[in-house]
Amino acid sequence: MSNDAATSVRITCLFYSHSWAAQVLDQVGLGDLSKTLIVEVSINSILASVFNDVDSNRRGVAGLLRNDVKIDSLIQRFSGLAAPIILASRPPVPVAATASGVGVLRHSEHSFDRVILLVHLSEAATMMHAVADADEFGVLWDLADTPNVGLADLGVVLTRHNCLSEESWAGLHFYEHPRRRVIDAQEKKKKYEQIFSEYPSMLKARA
Repeated sequence: MSNDAATSVRITCLFYSHSWAAQVLDQVGLGDLSKTLIVEVSINSILASVFNDVDSNRRGVAGLLRNDVKIDSLIQRFSGLAAPIILASRPPVPVAATASGVGVLRHSEHSFDRVILLVHLSEAATMMHAVADADEFGVLWDLADTPNVGLADLGVVLTRHNCLSEESWAGLHFYEHPRRRVIDAQEKKKKYEQIFSEYPSMLKARA
C-alpha cells in the first residue's frame, strides 16, 4: 500500500480487561481479520508475557519514528493469534513517542486495511492521547473478571473524549476464554448493567 492509500486504513481501538483477550479476537464479532494488523499500545508490553517473549528488546510502534524502519520489521506472528502484531516496547518508551508512532500508521507502506489498537483498561486514561485518532472504540471484557468500577471509570474517559457516538462506538463485547469458563455468566452480566446505568450507550453495540 502506498503512502497515499494508507489514509484509508480503518483504526479500531479496543480496551481489554484481561491479557488473553488477544487470543479471542476472531471470536468476538470483529469480522474478517485477514488484512488486519494488531498494535499493542502500552507503556511496557503486557502481551509479551502471553506469547512468552518477555526477554526481547523491542521499539514497539514508536519504532516507526525512525526513517529507516519499515513496518514489516516490527511485526511478529504468534500461534493462537488471529493476526500479526506489533507488541509494545520493552524497555518502556515515553507515551508521546508511542502516540507519535500510532500517528504514523495511516501513512506507512503496508498491505493492511485495518489496524486494531489494544489498550489494557488500566492504561486507558494514560494512553487516550495515543489512540485519540482511532475511527472507532470498543471494549473487550472477560466475564471471568470481577465487575468493578474500573469499567465505569472507562466510561468517564470515553465520554470525555467523545468516543461514545453512533459513529465511533464499536460496542462492548463480553466473552469467555476457554481457559476461564464462567458458571454465573448471566448473573455477572446483570451486575455490569448496574455498573453501566450511568453510561447506557456503552451497552449498545453499533449495528
